[in-house]
Amino acid sequence: ERMEELEEDENWVELKNFAAFVLAHDKLTDNEQAWTMYYAGRVYLEEDRGALCLAYARRAALELPGEVRPQLLLALAEFNFGNSMRAEDILISLMNKYPDSLDLILTLGLANERNAHWSAARSWYAKAAELEPEDSRIRMKVALMLWMEGYPEAALAELDKILEKNSTDAQALNDQGIINLALGRFKLAGTAFDKAVSIDPAYADARLNRANLYASKGDFKKALADLEAGLAANPSNVK
Repeated sequence: ERMEELEEDENWVELKNFAAFVLAHDKLTDNEQAWTMYYAGRVYLEEDRGALCLAYARRAALELPGEVRPQLLLALAEFNFGNSMRAEDILISLMNKYPDSLDLILTLGLANERNAHWSAARSWYAKAAELEPEDSRIRMKVALMLWMEGYPEAALAELDKILEKNSTDAQALNDQGIINLALGRFKLAGTAFDKAVSIDPAYADARLNRANLYASKGDFKKALADLEAGLAANPSNVK
């Protein structure tokens, strides 16, 4: 359960450490070991470590043939390793079996996103949002793809919908700030970053983005303060 929570939160550093600890120290059943292999492979996917990801994904998929997520990870791993036909065969097989699988639809969105196919990715994420209309993380994916496609106003409209339902969504506020900053709307960007940081003072990304805004205005004292606070709160998340 802990590893599943870390995957959902996209906390790859802690997930990697946790999976490594479990594999090294815990006495696992075959099923538990297979799932731990899956989570380790998921981390290696994010780290673009193709050979390791593929090795762990193949082991997990072999041991968990009836589970969708390990098969999806294998498809992504095969694709990233240059085995596009194998990946396509896996995805087609899964689509035939599970046409409304949220995990499958999200993985198809991720596969297209990782290959900069923004429009196709948005279509898959939008389908996922239809299945899970209350999941703000999926709606943020739709907003991000709109932004990457070059539609900032449409992306902001998606973020507004999220914030209408939950005005304290720090990630949506941070994304709102990023887009407004890129559009030169510095006051709106500052307001969004301020709200995100006030909601979650340990949100390193929001502090880093606000630091960039301060620096662009020549306020290096405040910029440095945000950088230091962000680093102290979450050193692994500050780039």
